[in-house]
Amino acid sequence: MANAVFSSPDLVWVGKVNEDTTVAALKETNGLIIQYSADLTEEQIAAINAQTVKAGDWALISMLPFDTEESLTVTMKNGDEFTIRVTDAHEIADSSASTIDVNKSYLICYEYNGQYYLLKNDGSTDSSHTPADFENLNSAYC
Repeated sequence: MANAVFSSPDLVWVGKVNEDTTVAALKETNGLIIQYSADLTEEQIAAINAQTVKAGDWALISMLPFDTEESLTVTMKNGDEFTIRVTDAHEIADSSASTIDVNKSYLICYEYNGQYYLLKNDGSTDSSHTPADFENLNSAYC
């Protein structure tokens, strides 16, 4: 990936990491002040801050809760550009709307030129699978 830009930098900070660090160190180094959800416990916040970010990786850090539809534009090294629609966590008020079943796991993937790219939990992508075997993937993808 060559670049990543969030539509509202005051809501989500995006940056490429130059050396191995933690989320807490990124926040401090970049002067980020975060407004955490009231749903997060102190232990959950500490776990988020302790997460490791490796040199060369891109980090996205949510600064504020938002209820607008935003976008993340990713430019690949070959010049291909993808725009990803982003919304913050929120309750769906209309019970007739699609809802997420918290008892299930979900995959994040996109198809490009007939190739399916799956996002893994470690942030990497994998294109060695087809929709036929999505149901059999392990928890590294969910």
